[in-house]
Amino acid sequence: MSVWTYFGALLLILCGIYLSFKLRFYQVLGLKDIFSVTVSKLIKTKDFAGFKAMCLALGSTIGIGNIVGVSAAIMLGGPGAIFWMLVSGFLGMIIKYAEVYICVDDALKAKRKNGGPMFVLRGIWGPFFAIIVILASVFAGNMMQSKAIFEFIIIGFDIAPIAVCLLTIPPLFLIVSGKDRLYQSFSSLFVPIVSLLYIAAAVIIIAVNFHNVPLALKLIFKSAFGFSSVGGGFSGVAISAAVRNGMMKGLFTHEAGMGSAPIAHASATVKKPHTQGAWGIIEVFIDTVIVCSLTALAILSSPCYINGGFNDPFRLVLSVFSDVFGKLGLKSLSLFAFLFAFASMIGWSFYGAKALEYLSSGNKLKKAYAAIFALAFPLSLFLPDNLIWSFTDIFNTLMLLPNVIMIFCLADRIVIKKGSFKNDLQPLPEKLRCIKNRN
Repeated sequence: MSVWTYFGALLLILCGIYLSFKLRFYQVLGLKDIFSVTVSKLIKTKDFAGFKAMCLALGSTIGIGNIVGVSAAIMLGGPGAIFWMLVSGFLGMIIKYAEVYICVDDALKAKRKNGGPMFVLRGIWGPFFAIIVILASVFAGNMMQSKAIFEFIIIGFDIAPIAVCLLTIPPLFLIVSGKDRLYQSFSSLFVPIVSLLYIAAAVIIIAVNFHNVPLALKLIFKSAFGFSSVGGGFSGVAISAAVRNGMMKGLFTHEAGMGSAPIAHASATVKKPHTQGAWGIIEVFIDTVIVCSLTALAILSSPCYINGGFNDPFRLVLSVFSDVFGKLGLKSLSLFAFLFAFASMIGWSFYGAKALEYLSSGNKLKKAYAAIFALAFPLSLFLPDNLIWSFTDIFNTLMLLPNVIMIFCLADRIVIKKGSFKNDLQPLPEKLRCIKNRN
């Protein structure tokens, strides 16, 4: 892991802890309110605006990290890395809420249909952030996912790279060059269906190996705090590896704090930033708490992991699916990886298009951007893995810096008015506000 990754993860952890205390752990204590203004409201009013924006953002976060990233975290940090990945999800939920709230609030006050950190920051930081988003969409959001697509599809279906390009590039270009509602319509249908199918497959694997689930849970909690499964001895190195790999893989899987998701959330036609911020919490909950946890349990309860013999996270997760579903497992996982990666590329292309729109004050360059984005798809075939990972680390951290600064500076704007809290959550307690007003 590069120094960029360590620095970015530390920044996000500090931001998550700060916001958790400032907003009184709303991501947990406000669960009743969160579901009432999101899922419950969706069922009652059939208002899909916030849900569609959430699906668009979720499409960019649910990707290869939820499959291979989880497997890699386990292999590098042990089963305990999953516990710390869930901790990162806990922090990521409140970070996502804060950044979405700030950007949607800014868009509503300015009566704009678009939003994101580039609009909130404006001045010098705005164009800088927009340029970084465009570069990140091509070099990280596109190439990282396309690399995984080639690896999974070639192994799972034995299809030549040129055929993968011919199957992927045309629909990619058509969606990227289309109107905003095409992005949202695609994501609101595609992402839930694919996610539910993958969740069903993972649940079946866990059910087949259910007798090993107690052992898996025991391994997670013992390893999380550095205790060996053999002899119960404590290892500082083990706990360090678990924390480092779990937190970092988790934080960069759900993309909280990067400022990308608020671009999608700000496109929703909602009346209150609080509502869309709550959808941001749901987004991280689905990505990390549900999908990553199920992937982890499927791996840890599988004989493929228990019996050992794997040093490649990619091969390990393929073997877990093949062990239960046979050849169908190999093909189904390859297909899931392709669909998740494709949805992730669509989400990132939306961010890049919106950043370009901010810089060009219009939609004139969208076709050119769509062509560049689609044609960049096969470039990952010719670039080494370490270079693509370096691109991802650098651009992710460059997006983090201005966005986290924005969150710290504007956190006082965030007000939670509903839920299980009897009093409004204001930036300052009542007594301190009175003293401040007198002065």
